[in-house]
Amino acid sequence: MPDTEYSSLFLDRTQRLIGPAAVACLRDACVLVAGCGGVGGATAVLLARMGIGRFVLADPGCFDPPDANRQWAADTSAMGANKAEHYAGLLTRINPEVRIEVVPEGVRADNVAALVEPADIVVDGLDLSVTLELRAALFEQARRRAYCISSPAVGFGTLIAASVPGGAAMDPFLSLLRLVGQRGLPATMGRFFAAPTLEAMNRELPRGKVPSIAIGPAMCAVFSATEVVVALTARAGVGWREPLCLPRVLVVDALDVRHEVVPIDDLLAAMDGAAAAGSAE
Repeated sequence: MPDTEYSSLFLDRTQRLIGPAAVACLRDACVLVAGCGGVGGATAVLLARMGIGRFVLADPGCFDPPDANRQWAADTSAMGANKAEHYAGLLTRINPEVRIEVVPEGVRADNVAALVEPADIVVDGLDLSVTLELRAALFEQARRRAYCISSPAVGFGTLIAASVPGGAAMDPFLSLLRLVGQRGLPATMGRFFAAPTLEAMNRELPRGKVPSIAIGPAMCAVFSATEVVVALTARAGVGWREPLCLPRVLVVDALDVRHEVVPIDDLLAAMDGAAAAGSAE
């Protein structure tokens, strides 16, 4: 992508902070955003403003009024529009030189390998309704070649899990998602998330409608986009640290003002401990 007067000006302050080599890394990268809802859409916007040069945006959904409480592109003008197509327009208005492939049918078992193939980064923004099998297929394809990050919103915070090519698999994270789907979030998770969040999510999870607030996806996007930048710039030797990856995960809760990098086994142990206590009772 050639430099133009606009791109030079639009990225001027970014370059002053992270340097021209890092900006070049971002400009040359391709990011697959698998799901352009609250988390995926917000992350895509931040990465576009960082100067990512190419996106693959995949989402079969269309905006409806409940999306407006948390999804950055959701407003009265977007209702009924396909999310991937709408975000493509928004990213192009941010950076007219960005290259975008829109996949309005979303991520499916028969296209997941092709979608991941050009990607340097995979952002998992798949909806809660997506099967764990499809999410597992996305993670497995990503593990062969791309840095992959997943950051479900949890009230005012998030849990961020990521994998690097050839590194630890996302299997423990999938196990955690499966257990939460089966059992909810036990009180032992109060070590990581505020009690009102746990109560609200456990009340609503059986209905399949996770309660949400605008702050949660924003937190997901901020921390996910940061890890993406760290992972990409590390390739050019201009990174500041190693990117987050399993078996460590990042837990952030703005309501209780806490953040912690912990082994994912600690989260699984909290789930298992709660199950054991319930059985004993």
